[in-house]
Amino acid sequence: MVQPAKAEGAYVVATVRADRQGVLRNLGADEPVDNAAGAFTGAVHDIDAALDPIGGDTARAPRAP
Repeated sequence: MVQPAKAEGAYVVATVRADRQGVLRNLGADEPVDNAAGAFTGAVHDIDAALDPIGGDTARAPRAP
């Protein structure tokens, strides 16, 4: 999902374990966020869209307006 978003000109924030952040950067992510460091939903602000290909608890987490 990183590469198609970058191809459309998006600034991409993506979650991944800290030891895998380089992989996301190589795919084009602008800002990898460590998802093992706790609730990352508060670390990301001012986004236009969020894509969650996995779902589960993350997809149901409340989002700030």
